[in-house]
Amino acid sequence: MEENNQGRIGECMKEYTDGIIDQEKFIKTPLKILWILKETNGKFNIKKTFGSDFDFAEYMKMVRCRNRKKGGKTKSNIKRTFGPVSKVSYSLLNDGESQVYCSDYRKLSKVMPYIAIMNVKQTPGKSSAKYNELVEASRKSMVELVDRIRNINPDVVIFGSTLNLMKNGLMLNQCRSDCSENIFAGKKQVFYFSDRVFIGAYHPNVRIKGLNQKKYVQEIFTSVGKWKSMKMEGKLTPYVFPEMETSIVMEK
Repeated sequence: MEENNQGRIGECMKEYTDGIIDQEKFIKTPLKILWILKETNGKFNIKKTFGSDFDFAEYMKMVRCRNRKKGGKTKSNIKRTFGPVSKVSYSLLNDGESQVYCSDYRKLSKVMPYIAIMNVKQTPGKSSAKYNELVEASRKSMVELVDRIRNINPDVVIFGSTLNLMKNGLMLNQCRSDCSENIFAGKKQVFYFSDRVFIGAYHPNVRIKGLNQKKYVQEIFTSVGKWKSMKMEGKLTPYVFPEMETSIVMEK
């Protein structure tokens, strides 16, 4: 294993495999959480490269959800992706604590190995994703993407501005109208099933006036809480993964 502190994802590999970060920890977690994001930022510095390949799972274990110290102060990772990811995941995995929102990065940094993260596009991009490339990647890889979600078998699926890329492929439009609703002020959707919930959220790194990280966490936490209540009331039907024999075109 070679160590290269100057390595960048875009320079390390052309393609990579993501998913469950730590198999042993993920299996033991009572609530299986899967994030589906867009792509990995090719300009995002990493600490280690593995020969000519990039090990996504090992990289994710090293994510500390912090910025470097600037001017003697350590600033929280409020503008990047994995800070909000860890905060949402922490709130869901510690349901029952009096404090839903956690900003203690010593705790948050330990959350990542207990979740799974997928990207729709399996090659690195730039600091801002190109939508047409995401559309093309999802069309070409839809069968594989759906199959990987099936194999991960999550309880909670959180889409980071990727629901519209996956909605048709997962056939979520077949969800009964009384088992789906709009969230995030009507801009996003959530789909409830007896065995899992699909949450269409904004990307964790979203910058929208009036939507801070605390509200972002609370919106997703509330949706999962409602899903648990609906399950207990017996109002939901199981989700059935589609048989992907033909290519599925993204919803327009």
